Amino acid sequence: MLRKLSIYLIIFLLIFSSFSVNVFAEDQEEVNEYIIQFEQEIPLEYINQLGFELMYTYSSIDSVAVKGTSSQLNQLVNIIPVRIITENKPAQVTSTTISNTSPPISNQSQTHSWGYETINISPSVSNGLTGKGVRVAILDTGIDTEHPDLVVKGGTCVAKECPSGFDDNNGHGTHVAGIISAQDNQIGVLGIAPNVDLYAIKALDQNGDGSTATILAGVEWAIQNEMDIVNLSVTTKADDPALRSILQKASEQGILLIASSGNYGTQDTGTNTMMYPAKYPTVIAVGGVTEEMTRVRTSSTGEELELAAPGEDILSTFPADISIEGKDSMGYVLMTGTSMAAPFVTGILALQKESDPARTSDELRVLLQTTAKDLGVKGKDNQFGYGLVQGSNSPDKVDGNQVFVTSVANGKVEIEVVTSDAVESVSVLRGESQVTSLAETTFTDYVLPGQYVYTFEFSYANGSLVSIPVTANVTEPPFTDISMTQWFAPHLVYLHHEEMISGVTETKMEPDALITRAQAVAIIGRAVGLNGEKRDSVFSDVGKGNFASGYIQSAYENKILAGFPDGTFRPDQPVTRAEMAILIAKAYRLEDKTPYPYSDLSERVTGYEAINKIANANITVGYPDGTFKPYEPMTRATFAVFIARAENHFFKVE
Repeated sequence: MLRKLSIYLIIFLLIFSSFSVNVFAEDQEEVNEYIIQFEQEIPLEYINQLGFELMYTYSSIDSVAVKGTSSQLNQLVNIIPVRIITENKPAQVTSTTISNTSPPISNQSQTHSWGYETINISPSVSNGLTGKGVRVAILDTGIDTEHPDLVVKGGTCVAKECPSGFDDNNGHGTHVAGIISAQDNQIGVLGIAPNVDLYAIKALDQNGDGSTATILAGVEWAIQNEMDIVNLSVTTKADDPALRSILQKASEQGILLIASSGNYGTQDTGTNTMMYPAKYPTVIAVGGVTEEMTRVRTSSTGEELELAAPGEDILSTFPADISIEGKDSMGYVLMTGTSMAAPFVTGILALQKESDPARTSDELRVLLQTTAKDLGVKGKDNQFGYGLVQGSNSPDKVDGNQVFVTSVANGKVEIEVVTSDAVESVSVLRGESQVTSLAETTFTDYVLPGQYVYTFEFSYANGSLVSIPVTANVTEPPFTDISMTQWFAPHLVYLHHEEMISGVTETKMEPDALITRAQAVAIIGRAVGLNGEKRDSVFSDVGKGNFASGYIQSAYENKILAGFPDGTFRPDQPVTRAEMAILIAKAYRLEDKTPYPYSDLSERVTGYEAINKIANANITVGYPDGTFKPYEPMTRATFAVFIARAENHFFKVE
């Protein structure tokens, strides 16, 4: 008995000893800062129960920034679905240089930076554009709220320390703000868009330091407060998934995001030295140029660079109570860096948005790309992007002819064309291939992501030819299994843009997959506006649960289809070319049934009249060997071609 008690005592002591050591080790476990993205809503209850210190919440992307240990993280992921966890990384103002030269400022007069004229904004200002009503946020070190040349409408401080709210105790944010919106008040300097509604988001401290977490908090505030434009003259080396997500969310809400490319450029311009957040596709990345139109030596380079703007010895506002190397700044300083280049673009976008409020953020972005003044090698490059940003939205103009991109959205490119009276015809080329002969004032194309150069060739009666190129940068739709080398690609992009067809997944269209009868009727139903609400149908094999049941029943009620004699519809059976012809002919009420000379077509062929109708409507010409092949099953790609031709004259065959 004594021996048993001794054994139990030893086991108890071992367990207690092990427990004590583990508790002591956990007490000593390092506490770090983390950003956690959840699959669903933020579980604040569990975060509190597990003892995390909550720093920030980002409801727009279901994420938080917390202080905690790895043990706490392990417990969290065991009870809550977590998308990704990353450590909070440092961020800072884009490093800048303050000139030792005294700025040319007089208390009795107003001046402006040398960059003003180079970006061609004077005409806009004289025409009354001042950015009025456009909400612009400066995510930076704050803004000097007492500066006589600035009017700050509001803001927030999300930095770790906020001794004076969103007031600037560094100077960087105030300098950025002055480039955009220094007042037209006969003193100091003049900003590009002096009447914007200016907001300060202080995400960086007195030393210009912050973190991914504070940048996220600043963007979250911009989303919640419905900013139009956010200037981010900040950089981080970290590619943070949460930062990418929140910028994507802001972009989806129509917020224009402009960021400095970074000041890590070298003589080797082939090396990518771009910094985040400028490196993200949702952000307009801006590099700096000198007064001689060369790249600022330290301006970062890379394929993500979108635009260039003045960035050397830029005169702007600065807090008067912050001295520079022991000298009084007098409220204005000269600074150099891509931080100074980004607000030039921000100011111009504010003018453009005031000028045409109906334009989307994507359209405004494309406008700046297409009107930029090309620098360096011809076309977009790693040093200057599309070129030097221009404040005028004047289109390319040659001999009275004008061409300018007006819209790029989900694969649809729209270009306005103005021709002089002497022009007889206009041809359009995409790259090296002719797309069409233009018969209208608007050219529309449907393309996959990429950069496209369209050349408009204006032909005159005397035989002369004038060419005007324009560039369109397309970022969606994101399908990876089709390319523009495939003849059916524009048709699929068109149907996707018009929401008649969707991808099998977010990135896959599966163009070679056979299309079923149910899928075909659903596409036609969306095209002609049938009621697609799922419900019971007259067919024994199409119940309410079928995704296309509503379209199938509507098509039956509208006498577009009749089904099979046994009362079935056979929704999963592939569609043949003859069946396709019948559906289209009935859905679009085609009438002309003049016999078309297909060698494999006769009155005995099912769909004979319908095939003739779609041929006479320029929806098909058949195969090169003179056949139609009525019983051949159709793919998603070929069916899309026929629907696109039925819907849009742009696609009809000659």
